[in-house]
Amino acid sequence: GGLSGARLSRLRVRYDGDGGPASCVLKARRDALCKSFGLAREALFFREHAGGLVEQGLAPRVYHSHGSMEAGEKWILMEDLSEAVQSGYYFGNHSPLNWGKDLSALTATTPSTIEDVLQLSFRFAARFHARFWCASEMRDRQWVRGSDWWRGENRADFEAAEARGKETWAK
Repeated sequence: GGLSGARLSRLRVRYDGDGGPASCVLKARRDALCKSFGLAREALFFREHAGGLVEQGLAPRVYHSHGSMEAGEKWILMEDLSEAVQSGYYFGNHSPLNWGKDLSALTATTPSTIEDVLQLSFRFAARFHARFWCASEMRDRQWVRGSDWWRGENRADFEAAEARGKETWAK
């Protein structure tokens, strides 16, 4: 499941009565790495913020989301976007995510150029991040990385992280 290592499962859905989508995707992970890297943040974020992002075209529709930082688990039941073309396909076979894929065939259905995809990707990222940039509501979410620093807590952890960054750039 992307860079998080989560398992993605496409689920076929049948309904009694009025229908809904024919399929959806379950993204799930539960293990020590999920816990140590705080990967449950994704599910917690979608649980609280998916609705507004879907309306703006910035995220897939999320039907249910569960995350636990303590247990190191996340489950996200979301819209199946398998018919969409991933923007990463336009960046060539340099990415390990594209190795062994016929990128020409995968991108043949869209007339986009790499320049078009870059422009759309950056505009999308800007709109997505603008929604939450310096948003005080995020400061109070314990699961947001660095929210304690934003509240003026855990100064020693902040300074240690800052020192690691400086050391890395000095090399």
